[in-house]
Amino acid sequence: MRNGADYAVFVNTGQEFDGSDAGARPDEAVSWGKLGLESKPVKLYADATVVFPLIMAETFAKDFHATKQGETEVVRSSLLTEIST
Repeated sequence: MRNGADYAVFVNTGQEFDGSDAGARPDEAVSWGKLGLESKPVKLYADATVVFPLIMAETFAKDFHATKQGETEVVRSSLLTEIST
């Protein structure tokens, strides 16, 4: 990370107006060299205990849905058959 990170996701409940470090916008990280000038940061105002598991699940599942769609449908239909009997 010699020239700063290319991507960043900030998940916190800090607001800018309260003056906390957590409330700082991503452009503040650029000024300190933590993020590169061409970086693509995202700041999400949410409780990390709720949002982080959802982000991780989607991150690891994005390729699963594309490559295993046929298998997923077979498993889903067999589960529905077992439940209904």
